[in-house]
Amino acid sequence: MSVDGGRTLAELERIDGVVGEGKLSKEGMAKLRETFGARFTAALRLVRRGCVKKYVFKPSGRVRWIVVGNEREYLIYDRAPYCHCDDFYLSVMNGSAKACKHLIAQRLASQLGLYEVEEESDEKYVRLLEEWRKVDALPRTKGPNVAGGRRSRWSGDEVHSPY
Repeated sequence: MSVDGGRTLAELERIDGVVGEGKLSKEGMAKLRETFGARFTAALRLVRRGCVKKYVFKPSGRVRWIVVGNEREYLIYDRAPYCHCDDFYLSVMNGSAKACKHLIAQRLASQLGLYEVEEESDEKYVRLLEEWRKVDALPRTKGPNVAGGRRSRWSGDEVHSPY
């Protein structure tokens, strides 16, 4: 199995072409739904729930994207493009899907400016990266359809979506 990263990136770049001035029109949504199918709908739900996070590490300025999914937090490499989810391994890598919902959500949130920015010190970079890469990473404390929020993995504080 191998993934054509160029093909996946080209498909994700379609999002850039339909998002104008930080807005997504009904026509744009229809185009993306046609391109990505049900994965687009699931990705849009993630964006609306505030599940996309951009971590900026200081003072280096390194950036890592995280999408909070149903089971855990997924590390996204937007330039590769790559995601740690099962759908990426099972569907994107064998060519049966253009991208997973997490990659679509990250790109969509980035273009729309609908993501949470988390600033962390460079000292925490290695620890967080190791945590995000774990296959058995910390699960969410509440399901996506349950009122409330998600727990931040390091503080235990509730994190509420603005939507």
